[in-house]
Formats: sequence, C-alpha cells, structure tokens
Amino acid sequence: MTQEPSGAIGSDGAAEIVAPPADDTIPPRWFARILARIPRIAALQQVGWVTGSYAFSQVMRLATNVVLAKLLAPQLFGIMLIINTLRTGLELLSDIGISHNIISNPRGDEPTFFNTAFTLQVIRGFVLGLLALVFAGPVVRIYDRPELTVLVPLMSILFILSGLQAPSRFLMLKHGEVRTYALSDIFLATGSLVINVGLALYTPTIWALFIGLIFTSTLQTIVTHILMPRGVLKLRLDRRCVGQITSFGKWVFLSSLIYFLAMNYDRLYFAKAVPFAILGIYGVARTFSDAAGQLVQRIGDMIIYPKIAATRQDGVALRQILAPARGRLLLLIAGGLSIAAAGSDRIILLLYDPRYHAAAFMLPVLLASIWFSILATLGDAVLMGTQRPAQTALANCAKFLFTCAGLPIALHYDGMVAALFVIASADFIRYAFQTLSQRARGVSFLRQDVLLTLAIAAMIVGWRVLFTAVGLVPSLSVWWNYGMELHG
Repeated sequence: MTQEPSGAIGSDGAAEIVAPPADDTIPPRWFARILARIPRIAALQQVGWVTGSYAFSQVMRLATNVVLAKLLAPQLFGIMLIINTLRTGLELLSDIGISHNIISNPRGDEPTFFNTAFTLQVIRGFVLGLLALVFAGPVVRIYDRPELTVLVPLMSILFILSGLQAPSRFLMLKHGEVRTYALSDIFLATGSLVINVGLALYTPTIWALFIGLIFTSTLQTIVTHILMPRGVLKLRLDRRCVGQITSFGKWVFLSSLIYFLAMNYDRLYFAKAVPFAILGIYGVARTFSDAAGQLVQRIGDMIIYPKIAATRQDGVALRQILAPARGRLLLLIAGGLSIAAAGSDRIILLLYDPRYHAAAFMLPVLLASIWFSILATLGDAVLMGTQRPAQTALANCAKFLFTCAGLPIALHYDGMVAALFVIASADFIRYAFQTLSQRARGVSFLRQDVLLTLAIAAMIVGWRVLFTAVGLVPSLSVWWNYGMELHG
C-alpha cells in the first residue's frame, strides 16, 4: 500500500509537496506489535519465575517430606504441626503489615520509611520471643505433650530471627524484581533440604525437625541481608512513618488475626480431638493440598497485588484491566489442579508406606476444595491492592465461624471423614462473602468464576474416569476404604 504525498504551506504561501518519511524511519508492523506486547511478555516472564521457583521449592519440599517420613515417626510430624501452627499464629496475630506497607506506600522505597518498618519488625520479633516464654506453660497443659515443655520456649529464637530479616525481598516486589526474589527462593529451598535431611540422618528425633527449622530461619535471615544494599539499613523510628505504617497496619492486623483463625482452626482443634498419628497423616495431606493454594498466593502477593497497588484503579475500570489475564491464569490453574485432584491418591500410595495411606482419601478431597481458596486468594489481592483489608477480614471471619460450628459437630457425629468435608466447604463460604463485597464495588468476576468452576468440575471427573480406566488410580470403592480407616 502506497502513501499519498501530503500538502503543506510553504514560507511564500504556496502549497509545496512534502514527501512521506523514509521507509526506514517507520517501524515495521511486526515490530510495533512486539512493542505492544512487551508489558504482557514481561508479566508472563514474572509469572514464569514465580511458578518455576515455586515448583522447584515444592519438589525440594516433597523430597524432604518423603525422606523425613521414612526416617521419622508420624507422631513427630503431629508435634511439629502444633509448633508451626503456634508460630504462624503468633506472627499473624502481631502482623502490622510491614510487607504490605512497603509495597503499597509511595514512600516504601525511601530509606527513612523502610528503616522505620525494619525497626518495628525487630521490636516485634523480640516481643514475640517473650510471649513464647510466657505462653509455654498454658500450651503444654492444653496438649499434654512433654516435648512441648522445651520446644515452645525455644520458639522465641525463631521469632527473633524472623524479626531480624532485612526488608530486601519486599523492596524487590515493589520494584518488580521477581527474578532475583525467585532465585533466592530456589537457594533457600535447596538449603532447607540439605539441612533437614542431614539432621534427620544424624538424629531421627523431634530435634531433627526443630533444629532444622532454626537453621533454615537463620539461613533466610542471612540471605535477606546479603540482598540488601550496604549501608542503607539502620535502626531508626520516624514518627510520621510510624503513623502511616500503624494506620494501615491495624487493618492488616485484624485481617491477619482472622486469617490465622480461619486457616488453622482445623489443625489446632484436631491436635486436641484426634490421635497424633491421625494428625500427622492429616498434616501430610495438607502439605500437598496447600501447595496449590500457596502458588496462587505467591502470584497474588508477588505480582498481582503490587501491580494493583501501583495502578491506583478501582471498580469497573480495574475489573476490565484484570478480567482477561485473570481468566487465562485461572484456566491454566484449573487444568493443572484437575489432574492433581483426580490422581493425587496415587502419589500418596507411591511415596508413603502403609502408615500414611489414609492420606490417599484426604488429599483428593482437599485438593478439589482448593479451587475456591484460589479464587478467594485472587480476591484478597484485589481487595488489599485497593486498600480494603477490612473486607478480607470479613470473608475470613465467615469461614472461621463456619469451621468453628461445623467441625466439632461433624467429628462428633460422623468422624474424621465428615470433618474433612466441612474443611473442604469452608473456603466456599469465604469466597461467597468476598464476592458480595466485590460486587458492591463493581469488581466482581462471578460470571467468569461460575464458568471456570463448571469447567474444572468436568475436568476432574473426566481425568478420574480416564485414570481409573488405565489403572493409574484405585477404584472409588478402594479409595473410600482408605477413608474408612480414619474411623479406626
């Protein structure tokens, strides 16, 4: 297609012919299309780094769990489940949103701001260490396990180490440096494998797991300081920055409090209501099922939330921006999750000895239920990115109340199987309340979610029929028999 010459008025008032620009100054159309796709390509690269590093970390974690399961008794995993839950609980119950503040605040990358945030984090770590000493006695009396007499006070070391971590990784997310963040995760996952397996070979006791946790936390703290530029990290408190952090942080604190109760009530309740061997088996199943949700959580925290906070958009405009990419991401997740849910019992039967085979019933149920947790996790990123942490707290509160009411009733009348289905339903309650909040502000994706939910349900059924036909997974009757083992 040729271009017609354009007319222009010369200095003498007569029209003169102006030739079109030379061909070499006009970007070819294929090159223009590439330039238009650069933001999308960059986003896909970030998702790739997040997914790749997470997949590597999970492979390392799986290898660690399989080796430790062969070396250690199930009861030890039940004890560590209590330790990890208490640790996570105290950290979340005192969360003032250090990472969220650094990422979302326009001043987050200023030394005055992140040094104030770091100082508050250090203070929080030492306070949590003291609380671990104070609450050691009540915890031991509640669970009546002599090992906890020593382990709970020693948790104070973990809190201090966590408080001393530099904010380097939060700054990376703020600036979109996902690659470096992902590479540090790969290094930490490898280090965790070496540390935990080495300790288990040396001493196949509860100390292998606990000391491994301390060494892994120490390694993570060291890495965060290595990634921090020299000379910029200092202990200081700026009054204005403290006010900004605590103002936003009070809502993060409330949201984290309810999030912990909603996500961990099952672990705490089972620790008192079921034998520790069953608790350890449940912990194995939760380790696998949580992996899918944690991947989406990482994508939300590392990519979606920072980008939403940077756009400063809301309502219909934000929904129009997010809907296409969100749909593609969820469709990809649905494909992988459906395969995992349909064939996950084979993983348990293949990797674990008969002591853990009851987890072959638990895992498919938990994995299927993760779908609504994934939808809710992406919703959390939207609500937090638009400065609405109170709405996430409301949704988590609904899940917590449902679990509190349903779990004891189900366990009392129909045992562990019924309790498992209550847990599987809880995230749907969380998602439903979250969707109501989003619809009121024009950021709902309900139609998209309904279609994708129908699609993943069909995919799970299809994959299960195929896997059973080729003998890859046991029949439904055999699968149900594993569930009946939970009744004793």
